[in-house]
Amino acid sequence: MARDAGNTRRTARRINVGPNPRVFRDSLSSSDRNDFFRFVVRARSSFDGEVFNIPRNSNFNFQLQNANGRVIARSTRPNRQPENINLNLDPGTYFARVFWRKGQGAYRMRLSLTPDTAGETLDTARDLGNLTSSTGVDEYIGRSDPADIYRFTIDERLTVGATLTPFSAGAEISLLDASGNVLTGTSGSGTEARSLQRVLDPGTYFVRTTPVPGGNTRYNLTLNAGPAPDQGGNDFGSASAFPGFGFFPASIQEYVGNSDPVDYYTFTTTIGGDLKIDLTNIAPTADLNITLFDQFQQLLAFRGGAGPGGNEQIIFRDAQPGQYFVLVQTAGPGNNSTYRLTAVLTPEDKFGDDFADATSITDPLSPGILTPLSNDLDNPSIYQDFVGAGDVDVFRFTLTEPKNFFATRLKDFTGNITLQLFQAGNPTPLSGGGSALRGALGPGTYFLRVLAGGPTDASTYTLEAAFGERTSGIIVRDVNPGALDANADFLTDVNGVLFFAGTDGTLGAPVGLWRSEGTLNTTVKVGSFGSITGIANVNGTVYIAGSTVQTGNELWKWQPTGGPLGTLSLVADIAPGSGLSSSPTNLTAAGNNLFFLATPTGDIFAQQLYFTNGGAPVSLPNSGGSPRDLVYVQATDTIYYTADVQGVPGRLLFRVSNASTANPVAEPLQTLGSGSSAFAPRFVRSLKVVGSDVFFVSSEAVNTDNVELRRIAANGNVFTYDVDGDPSNGSLGSGNIDVAVVTSGGQSYAYFTAFDVGAVADQLLRVNLATSVIERVSTNISGSFVASNLTVFNDKVYFVAETSSEGTELWVTDPAATLQVTALELVPGAGSSSPASLVVAGGTLYFTADNGTTGTELYRLNETTGLPELALDINPGPTSSNPDNLIAAGSLASGLGQLFFVADDGVNGREVWTV
Repeated sequence: MARDAGNTRRTARRINVGPNPRVFRDSLSSSDRNDFFRFVVRARSSFDGEVFNIPRNSNFNFQLQNANGRVIARSTRPNRQPENINLNLDPGTYFARVFWRKGQGAYRMRLSLTPDTAGETLDTARDLGNLTSSTGVDEYIGRSDPADIYRFTIDERLTVGATLTPFSAGAEISLLDASGNVLTGTSGSGTEARSLQRVLDPGTYFVRTTPVPGGNTRYNLTLNAGPAPDQGGNDFGSASAFPGFGFFPASIQEYVGNSDPVDYYTFTTTIGGDLKIDLTNIAPTADLNITLFDQFQQLLAFRGGAGPGGNEQIIFRDAQPGQYFVLVQTAGPGNNSTYRLTAVLTPEDKFGDDFADATSITDPLSPGILTPLSNDLDNPSIYQDFVGAGDVDVFRFTLTEPKNFFATRLKDFTGNITLQLFQAGNPTPLSGGGSALRGALGPGTYFLRVLAGGPTDASTYTLEAAFGERTSGIIVRDVNPGALDANADFLTDVNGVLFFAGTDGTLGAPVGLWRSEGTLNTTVKVGSFGSITGIANVNGTVYIAGSTVQTGNELWKWQPTGGPLGTLSLVADIAPGSGLSSSPTNLTAAGNNLFFLATPTGDIFAQQLYFTNGGAPVSLPNSGGSPRDLVYVQATDTIYYTADVQGVPGRLLFRVSNASTANPVAEPLQTLGSGSSAFAPRFVRSLKVVGSDVFFVSSEAVNTDNVELRRIAANGNVFTYDVDGDPSNGSLGSGNIDVAVVTSGGQSYAYFTAFDVGAVADQLLRVNLATSVIERVSTNISGSFVASNLTVFNDKVYFVAETSSEGTELWVTDPAATLQVTALELVPGAGSSSPASLVVAGGTLYFTADNGTTGTELYRLNETTGLPELALDINPGPTSSNPDNLIAAGSLASGLGQLFFVADDGVNGREVWTV
């Protein structure tokens, strides 16, 4: 029969409580409200008590009192929920009290006392002493003892491991430093063993064990110590490679002591300079020494004697390339310590670091420069040095010729380093960002800077540099550095200076407006846009159809005022709002006016004709529907174009009179000519201005099949060139017609291709502009002969045509000779060189072609032989550079303009080139 507990502390039931939980049974009611149990704690222990199996509709609470009856813990949970008390108890007498709140009936009480030999704080931690091998403890943690902490020390640098094996509930283990900071720990679930391992320097450490929330368990903790990994070799033969040694300080942390008194390291340099080696982070109780040896193990420098905790440093000047050894050792037994070894090589700095002390490589040379800048592109000068870690190299050179081709490149470098080119007085680089620069430079003083690409980059390098004449063309500037394409477009002559659009990759505004005089130092960006769709010159003011995020595609202008980069401004936001674009097109100059097409609504199919003299654009009334194909005849101050008229079939010819004035007038030319020669032009196309005349192709309103070549002369007279003489039959096809006018023997002839009834094929014809007599030029050709790219050069007409026997080649006809054409074949026989883009520049006829071995490159007409020859093989070998956008800038009337074009040399992407 169960023994009842006493109702007071004096009559309390005496019980024995130990590590194994004991369960006691008793009951409470309104007449028996207290049960006291007395027990003795003989050593500090973890107490775990629980009152459970409380009857339904009852509430019994739980207290723990000391010998004096003071309550030291209580549990007062509502209703019949179990009551729990968990805490550590010092030796003494204690009372467990279960007391009534309501209800009645029997309950159970479970009690246990587990001796606690481990402390709970750093100050009370159980001391395991000096850890040299392995030690273990068995203990308990739980709700009454939520942490056990153990202290240990080590005198050497050791690998320390700890394993915690819980018996009945999950538990974790942590490793702490002397200040209680966690170095490492475990996590998991279940009762699996937990392990950790760490290399520790000499000192004091703690191990802490904790239970999972709500868990109680006994456990076994095992600590062991063993040798730490040794990163330093023990002699010259086993010397460890110094990790990361180079031009930036590199460090290694290691340990020497009684069990490992020496560490050897080695490194190799490929360039001379100053060696700096530091030994730091030494324990305040230890004295360490450092020694430097050469590759033959001969002593170069020794530093020691700084005393306990003192740093040591070796600075070895003018170290030559080769292998070196570093020895770190204790000054004697008992000097156990970790350390930090840091080494860096600072190479000799041969060249200037900024513009002020730049090293001159032209007269007068800077001291120590043995090789002046070469003027032989095939044999460049060579300069070798180092950049990085705060060091840059700057070279200065002066050029005196009107145009100098300058070429330089970096070789033999390993880090991220780059070249920049500056002109004296301009802090903005002319070019740079890669490992090579080349291009034409005008006379002046320049600076070449070699620098590391970033704060962590450094390298030795070899720099090659030379200037001289270049026969293979000149890239004006690598606008989009490296192999990226600038996709240059809209090359425009602006009073002898080239303007063009080119992609340089600028974030948010990737397309620049560039101006160039054909050299690196004159090729500069004067504006930035999201895109550019047109450029036009109006007496030195450059108009641009360009887009920005704020405006969309609108009309802008650049003027050569306000500074070296000029002034860029918005002419008007014709279609207001960032989501709309007026999309200006057909930009056409007339005196100081610019005519163009744009849409005020953003609808590209609702374009109107505008003009501006730099102010707000004005929309011209009566300008027709969907105008396009604007051309300007300066002699008559007239703009011609085509447009639709509602209810009239086919496109009509329109003109703007007084185009260069403040009051231009637009009107349709419903009828041209007078008397019997009068006609109403319809389906107008192929407008071309030649001198003071405008040529075009059209039919007649009364006979839309009568498609002929027409001309409006400067005096207003209108001419129709009917090849077959039949007004009811057309002699021109549906394509565009090219026209060239040449004067020979006092007569002016217009050349064009038309359907010749006599030959029953397309043929090259000419018309005498004074007599209107039409003659067949290609009398020596049978079959179809369609001429295109008609270009007048040296009083002859050159053009591109195809025959079955010659293929597609360059042809020529001489107005002063017989009515015949001659093929100037680059590819003999039926093969084709496919010439294109004929243009006259600098007194030379240029074009693009492929002779079968060069790829498509730039060709010219030899002035002596009159035959085509390769002008520039920009991308040598069979690979094509594909030149296009050929234009002559400056002195165009005399044919003395400088040739510019776009090509890809296989290195710099598609960029602008010149000859």
